[in-house]
Amino acid sequence: MAVETFFIVNNELCPKLIPLRRILIEDKFGIRRLTAKECLTIKGFSADYITHKISYDKMLQLIGNASLVPIILRVAKEIIKVLDDEKSTKKEYCTKDEYEEKSTIKKQKNKSKLEVLFDVVEQAKDKIIKGKALESLMVQFFAQVEGFTNIQSNIRTKTEEIDVTIVNKSDNHIFKKEKVLILVECKNWHTRVGRCDLDSFEKKILNRNGRCTIGFFCFLEWSNKGF
Repeated sequence: MAVETFFIVNNELCPKLIPLRRILIEDKFGIRRLTAKECLTIKGFSADYITHKISYDKMLQLIGNASLVPIILRVAKEIIKVLDDEKSTKKEYCTKDEYEEKSTIKKQKNKSKLEVLFDVVEQAKDKIIKGKALESLMVQFFAQVEGFTNIQSNIRTKTEEIDVTIVNKSDNHIFKKEKVLILVECKNWHTRVGRCDLDSFEKKILNRNGRCTIGFFCFLEWSNKGF
């Protein structure tokens, strides 16, 4: 019976899977069969995996019948990966009300702080809550402007109440020409805002002794009468 002979030269891998007993190797001493350690290494085992003494042929039989360790590990990792993906994408079944509640919670989590505050401004029923919510919204809004610093809300003096004050340190060409102080008036009333409210805000700007030359009059409901 003819025996096929294969060589592994210069550490090149065997071109195809063949029985270990048919593999021959060429080294400086000539052509020889694989050692026990070499057979174990080819199959992915540590060199000292077999510690007890057995015959060379029995050792080749045992190692040859074993599965390749690297392949088993690779297959196991891929199985774990698929199972994890299926677990993460597993569909959850719920009632219509539960689905709507989860959707609402998810939307709230995805909303920015400005969007959440704006919802409060629109939905609040109490006059005081609506006013405070609009002030908080404006504080967060103007905080996005580069150079607007030391933003404070609900400032009270002996004769006035100022909703929001801003220290202007902006290098933007629009605001750079303005004075250091900026006032913000917030009107979130159930009734419409009129000309008298704007005149009152204008007086607050003029009372700043030249330190304020610009203000923002913010409201949701307005009347064009007198504007």
